[in-house]
Amino acid sequence: MQFNSTLKQRLQDCSSTYAELSARLACASTLCIYEGAEMLNAGIPLLMGSVASAAICEEQSHLPDKVTPIEMYDVAYTEPVIFAKVSSETPFESVFRPFTQMLLQLKSTLYNYHLSLIRLNATEQEMQTNLSDPNSGEYQDASMFSILHIQALWRNLDLSSQLLMRLLTGAPRVNISWHRARQHIPMQQRFNFPDISKIITNIWKDQSKIVATYQLPAFKIDGPEMVLKLLSMRKDLTTPSLLIDNQWHRSNFMLRQELSQSIEHFYESQEVRFHPLTQKK
Repeated sequence: MQFNSTLKQRLQDCSSTYAELSARLACASTLCIYEGAEMLNAGIPLLMGSVASAAICEEQSHLPDKVTPIEMYDVAYTEPVIFAKVSSETPFESVFRPFTQMLLQLKSTLYNYHLSLIRLNATEQEMQTNLSDPNSGEYQDASMFSILHIQALWRNLDLSSQLLMRLLTGAPRVNISWHRARQHIPMQQRFNFPDISKIITNIWKDQSKIVATYQLPAFKIDGPEMVLKLLSMRKDLTTPSLLIDNQWHRSNFMLRQELSQSIEHFYESQEVRFHPLTQKK
């Protein structure tokens, strides 16, 4: 199966919007954490959202293009992480926490979409290599796993599309909640990286139990380093008026459109040539 060039471009376009989103969430989180008290419960999910956004940007900017023979027979089937319910939430936390959880899930589904694609390509190549002996174990294994990769690919496309729809439709709620949160905290217009870095590093240690509820290891995230790296390269760190700007909304709207079209025409456009179950009639 060939990578849909338009979808690939949409993913690349969106990568930079997640870097910008991560920076805005980090600055917003710093304000809330610095204020403390009830606003701390808003600051931590915003920080986790910043981490998730930075991870999406990092992964989509460094996607693998090859697989090992062992990886070829490993299916990137996404099982969404089930987050434990929080006994009590502040109004701000009840909005920002689900938003962050969706960003974390999206990180997995987008990455697993790519893994499914390159592993499918690898099994197709293996089938081509052994086409002269379709009864061989090599051909039969590749044939079976090509079907599994196709199904996982469709699943990852569909889950990504669903998550993007929920993020897009939730954008105004997130922005209105941030607008209300700003009314509870003093407005610092500019930040310097050392101060933000210190606050983020300290809160990661001091609030480790709350951080653990986001199950970051399940998403291959073990610390705030990606956010700190991203912020260290920025000259301008300012208080965001909106958490989700229109560039993010527009780019991800277009990405979701492309995902939806890929799902709708999935078996029409794919080029799995060898297995009879995937042949066009």
